Amino acid sequence: MTSITDRVRRNEELIAQYPLQRELRDGGTIELRLMSIRDEVRFLAFARSLPLDDLLYEQRDITDEHVVEEWLRNIRRGQALTVLAYNGDKVVGEASLEHSQSTWNQHRGEIRIVISPGARGQGLGRVLAREVFALAKELKLQQLTAQMVESQNTAQSVFKELGFEPVAVLPGFAVDQKGAEHDIIVMMHDLTDESTLKRSVERSKGLLRKLRGASD
Repeated sequence: MTSITDRVRRNEELIAQYPLQRELRDGGTIELRLMSIRDEVRFLAFARSLPLDDLLYEQRDITDEHVVEEWLRNIRRGQALTVLAYNGDKVVGEASLEHSQSTWNQHRGEIRIVISPGARGQGLGRVLAREVFALAKELKLQQLTAQMVESQNTAQSVFKELGFEPVAVLPGFAVDQKGAEHDIIVMMHDLTDESTLKRSVERSKGLLRKLRGASD
C-alpha cells in the first residue's frame, strides 16, 4: 500500500519535469504544465469559458472556485494530477488523473480530458491523453478508466490507440441542456497485462448478458 507521503513525494518529482513543449497537428506548439496553486485563476477562466454542455459531463463543478481549491488540495496530497495545456498565458485544455484512495482499489485511476472549443481539431486531446497516460505509468497504477459520451468518436479513437477497450455502456446516463439523453461509454486499460484487459472485457460482456437475461 502506497503511503500519502510517498505519493506526495512522487507528485513533486513529476512536477519538477515540467513545463514541456509539445507540437500540434498544424505545426504549432503548446506548453504543458502540471497544475498547482499558481494556475488557479487561469484554470477558472478556462473552465468558465467552456460551453454548458461540456460542463454537464464533468463529475464536479470546475467553474466553482471552492471545488477547484479542493482539487488543488487533492493534488498536494498526492491524490490527483492535472496536466494543463497553455497557449501563451491562457489555459486551453486539461487532462486530469485521479487515483483512488481506497485500500481495495488504490491501484486504479480515472482520466478526464476537457478541451476549449477554439483549441479543438489540432490533436491537443491526443497530446494530453498520451501525457496523462505516461504519468499514470510513472505512478505505477495498474488499471485506468475513462468515460465519454457515445458520440465522441474521436475521443474513443484516441483512447483505443493507447490500448483502452470499451467495457460498459451506461444508457441515458448524461443529459444535455436541451434535456436529451446520451449514452456514456466506459473504457478501461490494464497496465499490467494485455491478456488481463481482454479477460476483463469478456467478463464485463458476460455480466451484461447475464443482467439482460435476468431482466427478460
